[in-house]
Amino acid sequence: MEGYFFCCLVLLLALYTQVHSSPSPGEYADTDYDDNRACRKVKCHNGGYCDTNDSGKGYCVCPDDYTGSKCQHKKEKDSCKHYKCENGGRCLSEKGQPYCECQKQYTGQRCQIKKGPPQNIENLKCNNSCSTATSCRVCLPCESCVFESLCLTYETLINDLDTECHAQGFEEALLIKTPSTPIGYSQMRCRGNHINLDCPEGSACVDDGEGGGVCCRNKVGLEHIKNKPGLCPPTPDTQTCGRHTCRGDIECAGNLKCCQGCGNKCTKPYQDPCKYTSCSNGGRCITRGNQAFCECPQGFTGPKCETRIDPCLNVRCQNSGRCLTRGQVPYCECPQGYIGQYCEVRQDPCLNVR
Repeated sequence: MEGYFFCCLVLLLALYTQVHSSPSPGEYADTDYDDNRACRKVKCHNGGYCDTNDSGKGYCVCPDDYTGSKCQHKKEKDSCKHYKCENGGRCLSEKGQPYCECQKQYTGQRCQIKKGPPQNIENLKCNNSCSTATSCRVCLPCESCVFESLCLTYETLINDLDTECHAQGFEEALLIKTPSTPIGYSQMRCRGNHINLDCPEGSACVDDGEGGGVCCRNKVGLEHIKNKPGLCPPTPDTQTCGRHTCRGDIECAGNLKCCQGCGNKCTKPYQDPCKYTSCSNGGRCITRGNQAFCECPQGFTGPKCETRIDPCLNVRCQNSGRCLTRGQVPYCECPQGYIGQYCEVRQDPCLNVR
């Protein structure tokens, strides 16, 4: 009997332990169930998926190319990743386009150019064309000037100083270096204000219309000044066109022409490349862009058609035949017993024997 009661006691104790150690239906701890419930209202786009954080809230895990609470925004590519700025420059991006923010002493698209000294006429890097030992004309036009605005000012000044000379049929005024003036040059005067000087050799003293005179060189005539020789650039661009506006050749300094293709700007005349190119043996000079080439007649080759092409160069006569030409046409002279274009056929000695 005691055994029976002992067994019943053990059974009741086991049932009590099971009931009190199991969670109630409201407390059921199913992690997957909680995750699904937290992500039920979370919509992720562009391949994103929902996950839960430590507090049990759902959020979107986005692919590498997307961002935002719902992965709705495509990330902008790092435009500076492969864009290198030199000399301490810093790459920035605007609307997806990279650009360089340069240190003060550098400029250029990649900060690769070191800035020159302050603007000064002495620092202009242009092609000089000195008229005489006592005068010099620079920047006409400014083909490689560092300072655009200063070049335009200088070009305008030169044009004004040439006006009196142009009116008398002279190509240009002689200039003298005068550091005291804002631009650094002025006309060489020969009369007026107690001035009475002889102009340098090769120039003449011309009335300026105000009781004085200026030194001018290269008298070519008024008609020549109104219609200056040379051609306007066939392919106008910022490198070939000048900067000073004009209405005609006479309003342009020196030998510059007023070119419509450049927007009515005083521009350095275009030099025909064939002017200084001679072709030999009847060759004809032609231009491609700004380059001159010789178009050679048949039978000649070389940069200037100076080399005669041997018509027999690629003719192979057989059986000791010899290549000769009639005009420029090659043919094979065959030895006795052989015929054919290349002496390749042996004659039958019995052919004409009856």
